[in-house]
Amino acid sequence: MTALEWITKYDEHLTLTKGRALNTVRAYRVDLELMQRFFNLADWKDFTEENATEYLRHLKSSYTDSGMARKIYVYRGFFKFLRKRNVITLDPWEEVEPKRYDRKLPVVLTVQEMNRLLSTIRVEVRALAGVPNEETFLTFRDRAILETLYAGALRVSEVCNLNWDDIDFAKRELRVLHGKGNKHRLVPLGQYAIDALLKYRPHFEEKWKRKAEGQTAVFLSMRDRRILTRSIPRVINRWVTRAGIKKHIHPHVFRHSAATHLLENGMDIRVIQQLLGHASIMTTEIYAKVGTRKLKSEYANAHPRA
Repeated sequence: MTALEWITKYDEHLTLTKGRALNTVRAYRVDLELMQRFFNLADWKDFTEENATEYLRHLKSSYTDSGMARKIYVYRGFFKFLRKRNVITLDPWEEVEPKRYDRKLPVVLTVQEMNRLLSTIRVEVRALAGVPNEETFLTFRDRAILETLYAGALRVSEVCNLNWDDIDFAKRELRVLHGKGNKHRLVPLGQYAIDALLKYRPHFEEKWKRKAEGQTAVFLSMRDRRILTRSIPRVINRWVTRAGIKKHIHPHVFRHSAATHLLENGMDIRVIQQLLGHASIMTTEIYAKVGTRKLKSEYANAHPRA
């Protein structure tokens, strides 16, 4: 097989065996094809350690340390795949280690800030009789979206893809299609999120004149279509402004905040990994660093000789 044919074979391996998301597989293919074209390779047997070093020098001026680390991860995975299939005998990337870099710690809301934000999303008693039905519907919908995001530590795509039959109200859990890969996981929901969804459901049924059940999307736009991920930041900004919170809050902050709060309250990091649907514990460990940052801050404020 040619060099390009082996890249296609690797695509199939990632998709069918590893269950990687389509966008991930496409990104890996782009990285590998760029390297193949750079050397005009017909056969991967001709790729050497010197080629690996030369290509890294070529990339260095265009990518950050984290970007370089991601590319090295792609190349090492591909050449390990080739070696297992006896396409090559020596792996030119085996000894290449990515430069260590400090991952930027995620923005999180404190428990107090999160409570303030979520409690802001309410229909005022005086407005229940006079506010337009559309505004009432949006308020109940928005509260359910943000409570669910936080309670389940979900990705924004996972919330947007929810259907009514994904929710088990009796067991207080969701069946979530992974944002990364075509897999499902069960996610528990707290009582606040359950209550928000139950209060939203009759407004959904009144607005759209149908039962909230089956494969119907839970969260719809005003055009009776499944809400888009790009619409969620607008929902968040609307309520963040009303709550008077000055931090820049994007949808993933709810996921970061939930994981951080669980860790601070004693949940085992392996359980948090399962909740978040992380394939690697290394991805989850970033929240331990956030907890350490908080510990240092509180120490500095509280210790008499800090």
